[in-house]
Amino acid sequence: MKYFVFTILVLPLLACHNFDLGAQVVQATSECEAPIDPIEPPPDLPGRSPANTTGYCTDVELQGSWQSGTTCLEQGVANTNRLMIVAITTEYTSGNPKAVTSVSWGGQSLAQVAEAVSNKTGGGYGTGSDVWFLSEADIQNATGSSLSIAHSGTLDSYGVYCAFFSGVSQASPFSGTATDSATSSTSASASLAGVESGLTILVGGFGDPIVSNTLAITEPEWTTVGTQEFNNQASQIVGYKTTTDTTVDTGTITLTTSNRRPQIVLVNLQPM
Repeated sequence: MKYFVFTILVLPLLACHNFDLGAQVVQATSECEAPIDPIEPPPDLPGRSPANTTGYCTDVELQGSWQSGTTCLEQGVANTNRLMIVAITTEYTSGNPKAVTSVSWGGQSLAQVAEAVSNKTGGGYGTGSDVWFLSEADIQNATGSSLSIAHSGTLDSYGVYCAFFSGVSQASPFSGTATDSATSSTSASASLAGVESGLTILVGGFGDPIVSNTLAITEPEWTTVGTQEFNNQASQIVGYKTTTDTTVDTGTITLTTSNRRPQIVLVNLQPM
């Protein structure tokens, strides 16, 4: 008796099916969703560093929107490596020194990362810009949404913006800072290197109100958050831009017809 053996080849439609070949298939509907299996994460997935095994998106990202004033509502999701940023521009009538000395939010004390003050120690008026921050753990411990700002010198008025960002290194939130100020100049300008997946914040102002003039960031790559004037004495502008590498970015602010006490601060947020 003769036997015939037939071999049937089954060619699966690999494009339409997933097969478990001993390696876990991890799917996510968003680059920034978590958790993603920390065992051998895909090294080339956009937005993630090969050294990052937390499964969180490493891009620094704005959560919600910027807010102006001394009421700052919490934005974003807990445990996503958030950083709260408070940008303050102040106008002083006198004092030595003229400076913001402390900031608190919901009972938690913020830390200052950079300041630029025009005429900080001289007589007469002075104008300054500051950036303060609060880390994820302290954001979660806050109770309430009110900002409290203390200062030295005689304060005339101030403007405030706040925002929350996710994906920020909690151990080293900033890769660098840059500042510029002058007693009399038609502009203030600073330059700062970025980092991959980072974000640079700009805050500055003049010792004049905006009125019918134009307060602006000269370089087009910046997103302007907003401008405001306070007590018909001074003005503030805030902006930001994402960074993809260590390219040095320059930010320049101008207020048409004004040359009184310009100042500017740049800070770069460093990702996880």
